[in-house]
Amino acid sequence: MTGCKYAGALIVVAILIGSLQQKADACGDPPPQPPKVFLIDQLDGMTFCVVFVDYKTFGSPSGTPCTCAMTNTASITAITAVDFIDASTGDGTPGSGMAIPGFSFVENATSSSSWAGLGVPSATGFLAVTTMAIGADIDLEIKYTVTAPGASLAGLKAELVAGGANVIGTDEAAPSGVPMGTHQGIFPSGGFAGACCLPEGICDGGLTETECRQKGGNFQGEFVPCSQSPCGSCCLPGGGCVPTSEDFCTTRKGGGFTAGEPCITGVSAVCPNMVPAVSAWGGAVAIVLLLIAATVAIRGRRLKAV
Repeated sequence: MTGCKYAGALIVVAILIGSLQQKADACGDPPPQPPKVFLIDQLDGMTFCVVFVDYKTFGSPSGTPCTCAMTNTASITAITAVDFIDASTGDGTPGSGMAIPGFSFVENATSSSSWAGLGVPSATGFLAVTTMAIGADIDLEIKYTVTAPGASLAGLKAELVAGGANVIGTDEAAPSGVPMGTHQGIFPSGGFAGACCLPEGICDGGLTETECRQKGGNFQGEFVPCSQSPCGSCCLPGGGCVPTSEDFCTTRKGGGFTAGEPCITGVSAVCPNMVPAVSAWGGAVAIVLLLIAATVAIRGRRLKAV
């Protein structure tokens, strides 16, 4: 099954998962809130990937039917493939990991009509029967390859959130492709996100600006992927360290960048202007020792005089 390659700009559609930090299960339990969504534009200008993030596998034996569906928006003329991606094998950007063995989805007319009836408008449904046992708790991303001639990233983004309509459904299925309803999840999409440089010097590619700030990170902008925004520490000209990308650091802040270097509590070992130099510390310690020695000497003389 062919998935989208990494080329061109990205956009992310995301929503906060909330304080529960729960994740959805493909062919398993639905999440408490809609999953995050990531859009990738390919070089040919008409093929996009829509990656739904924050799912988990619940574990299933070989021969388990699973169904999923995505809506066709005004610009999407076809949904041609589905891949189940192991997020842990990627680079932090949604959709960049390897496909999970055992799933082979094909378009299924029964699934399509069933999902449309369940509230996923203009749905294209897919059915897979697992060809091997699937382990539990794999961090899962569901990647749809879609054709949208003449579409723009901004246009697709607007279509996916229009009216709060549902855009995805997942469930276990009957052999015919009908969703069973036992672990069903039907969701709309939410807000938008991009790359976040975290204080540890690493990038998280699926956070909103609010989420990024809550984690103490530096947001690189909507639609920016981790692959285009390697993170590290930025030593600012006036002192201080911020976690950010090299371009943001050098071009917009005029700072010095070190890839992969963390900024912990605003201090970085690679920023010499952020902490007193060794000689300064040494001088301060020497002064303190001299004051202590002088105090001791004065007290000793007073004792002798008595």
